[in-house]
Amino acid sequence: IRPAFSRSWSPRPSFVESRAIRKAKKKADVVIAFVHWGTEYSTKLESAQTSQAKDYINAGADVVVGAHTHCLQGVGYYKGKPIFYSLGNYWFNEKTLYTTLLLLTIRKNGSVEARMLPCLQSGRETHLLTGKSKVRKFVNYVNGISVNAKIGAKGVVRSQ
Repeated sequence: IRPAFSRSWSPRPSFVESRAIRKAKKKADVVIAFVHWGTEYSTKLESAQTSQAKDYINAGADVVVGAHTHCLQGVGYYKGKPIFYSLGNYWFNEKTLYTTLLLLTIRKNGSVEARMLPCLQSGRETHLLTGKSKVRKFVNYVNGISVNAKIGAKGVVRSQ
């Protein structure tokens, strides 16, 4: 499998970024767009994020992964492709916030399975959450801020 990655930010969907994704798709079996977007410390998705994610998928991205907000944002699906609007923080500040490590399994047929590992960032450290109660709270939180996607108790992400 030949992967390709694209990283970008734009206040509106960009022709240049979509063109780069189309070009990468011709050379790669799987394209992951890694995007710098969103408002810091806001779990609310901006229209620019949702429309840009769709543009990237329409251009050929198989997964869209966002960053910048310094907090975990929800997950969505478009045309069967997962969108992770923001993974959160790993050590940036002293706030206590949920975050996640994203595990993508890319199969030989090009399909992608996504799993979110539940974490808590606090005091410039990130720890994997263990224990059913802590994991359940994380899952409920993510499901509450996600759009047409849900994660299960083991973190597997599914379209809803």
